[in-house]
Amino acid sequence: MIQEGAKAFPALYLHEAKGVAVMVHGDDYVCTGPVQLIQLSTLLAKSFEIKSAMMGEATQLEKECNILNRIICCTPNGWEVEADQRHGEIFVKKRGLEASKGLSNAGVDEPMPAQDDQLSGWQLAQYMSLAARALYLSVDRPDIRFAVKELCRSMTISTESAWILLVQVRTYLELKPRLIIK
Repeated sequence: MIQEGAKAFPALYLHEAKGVAVMVHGDDYVCTGPVQLIQLSTLLAKSFEIKSAMMGEATQLEKECNILNRIICCTPNGWEVEADQRHGEIFVKKRGLEASKGLSNAGVDEPMPAQDDQLSGWQLAQYMSLAARALYLSVDRPDIRFAVKELCRSMTISTESAWILLVQVRTYLELKPRLIIK
């Protein structure tokens, strides 16, 4: 039957003979493989109340689906993945972050100064919250990964310079709210 989970990712299972891979995330299952997925769906439906969708290039299959709050699309040019937009929208709408000038990327131009005023109070709490949200979002947004890495490096000692970078990332996300990975 289905083998043990992968060593690096124990929630990933593979049935080599049937060519079916299954990823488990809480109570969500994402499966890939050939038409045997219909058998798997039928088997799961006998024991559980499930909601399933089959995606693919064939005309009878769905072309767009929401998986773990990510939009997955099957297009004639291949597969597309779009990050969960809620996190970007929440990040942009937070109060206390005044927009900076327009950015072409969310990167860091120069290293943050070693000596800088530390954040405190509501600003520190806001920084920690938004840096964590940006980290979650960066999994699906490679265009902000480096800047988010720098934000997270500054979480132990959050400074005014780190706050400025946070504002830059916020402005970038406001100007480029969507990124579709093809």
